[in-house]
Amino acid sequence: MKLSRLLFRPALMLIMLGVLAGCASPDQGWMGSPLKDTAWQLVTIESKTGDAGREYVANKANIVMNLKASGDAEFTLGCETGASNWEAGWERIDLKGDIRFDELQINATPSPCEPNLVVQRFLRDVEFLEGYVLIQNHLYLNTAAYQSTYGWRKIQAQ
Repeated sequence: MKLSRLLFRPALMLIMLGVLAGCASPDQGWMGSPLKDTAWQLVTIESKTGDAGREYVANKANIVMNLKASGDAEFTLGCETGASNWEAGWERIDLKGDIRFDELQINATPSPCEPNLVVQRFLRDVEFLEGYVLIQNHLYLNTAAYQSTYGWRKIQAQ
């Protein structure tokens, strides 16, 4: 009787650990991300270096980001458009996680656009975006070491 009890307890512990490990995973993966099939308009850029403070950009640039469930990202960048791929992990409790974009490809336009410093800055930083926080209808994308934070407001998916 004691031998069967000795063998039963370790087997039960292994089963319980397997079940708990499956339930406790904080990284839900990008397929379960709350960012799937959402659209966002850039409203602020906050910088910790060089450019002091927060800059409101809603009237200076029309930057819109559509994050598709397929992993495609479509961008409106002033008078230009662009495309990339995206993926994000997330923590269900905090609604934050890692995010990554592939190189942003700009589509050719029939006529050149006026230079737009906000668009140029975003194009410079997009490959360095690595984290996000989702608070109500606002998304904050952070570059490495939180040097810049891009604040977006949720809009109707296009």
